Amino acid sequence: MIGVAVIGNEFYQQSLSVTLARGESAQIGRYELVYDGMISERKSNRIEYHALLNAYNLDSGRRVGVITPQRNIYDKTPDMPTSEVGLHVTPFEDVYVVLNGWESGGASATFTIYINPLTLWMWIGGVVLVLGTLIAAWPHPTQRRSEVVRSLAYATGDD
Repeated sequence: MIGVAVIGNEFYQQSLSVTLARGESAQIGRYELVYDGMISERKSNRIEYHALLNAYNLDSGRRVGVITPQRNIYDKTPDMPTSEVGLHVTPFEDVYVVLNGWESGGASATFTIYINPLTLWMWIGGVVLVLGTLIAAWPHPTQRRSEVVRSLAYATGDD
């Protein structure tokens, strides 16, 4: 299971780097992602910048959710921002979106978008592997030997 998932993930992964202005969209695989702007949120030790991307399935035309990649700029290390990927998970593929940067207060933003097939199945395969190992390593129950009570007459040789 893990092997098939790794092969699928390696050979069928798709990626796209794109800069989008507010309201523009990008297509990758069977998804269309529409950039709706940025929001920022002040936390105790950092500022979080969230990009808002509405995700649509092109096969069905339905909106599947909002993907929100983010960048965190910490007060102590403002020159070393960290990234949090935006993620949409299905049983067959994951859509990862990385926010690389933005301009003009979020009027446009640059993203790297990945479609990773069968990622969920790698996790499921890992769980099956761990559970199988635990079951195989579990000690087998031993049969209790019952004590045979011999009669006193038999033990002394008296009939």
